[in-house]
Amino acid sequence: MLNEPRWFLAGNSKQLGIPPPVYDWLSDSGSLTTRLMSGCGPSFRVHLQQNDFQRAWLSEMSRLNMRSGSWALLRHVSLECGDDSWVFARTVIPVGSLRGSARRLAFLGERPLGHLLFIDPGAQRLQTEYARLLPRHALFQLALQQSAETAQELWARRTLYRMAGHLLLVNEVYLAELLA
Repeated sequence: MLNEPRWFLAGNSKQLGIPPPVYDWLSDSGSLTTRLMSGCGPSFRVHLQQNDFQRAWLSEMSRLNMRSGSWALLRHVSLECGDDSWVFARTVIPVGSLRGSARRLAFLGERPLGHLLFIDPGAQRLQTEYARLLPRHALFQLALQQSAETAQELWARRTLYRMAGHLLLVNEVYLAELLA
C-alpha cells in the first residue's frame, strides 16, 4: 500500500539530512520555472500528464482546509530539458478555488503555472514544506511513473499559495537528471 511522506516545515528541516545540492533547489525562494528555463534554454518545456478532477490526498486536504472527500483539480506535469525530466509537479486546486480570475488555472495546458504565480501581484507564497520520498510513497511513484529513472529516494517540496483569494498547493519532486 502506498502512503504519504512526512512533511517538515522548511524552517524545521535540518533533521532530514538533505544533501547540500538538493537543499539549494528546495530552499530557493524564486521561481523554479524561471531557474529551470535559465539553466535549460530553449529546450525547456512543460509536459502535461494529467489535468482532471479527483479527490486529493489526506495531507493535501488538510493543508488546503478542504473537507474530507472534496474534489480538486489535480494537475501533473513534468518540467523537462530536452528529453530529460528534471522536476515532477503535482498541483492541487480545490474546486472552490477555481473562481474569478483563478478559473484560468484549469486551462493552463502546457504553460507553466510558476510563471503565473510569480507575475500575479496578488499571489502569495504562504508556507513551504520538504519531504524525503521513498518508493513506498505515492508521490514517489507518480514522479517516476513516466520516467525511465530509478532511484532509492527523491526529495520534494510543497508550497501553499493564495491566488485570487483562494488556496492551491504545489508539490515539486526533484529528479536525478536535474541534480546530476
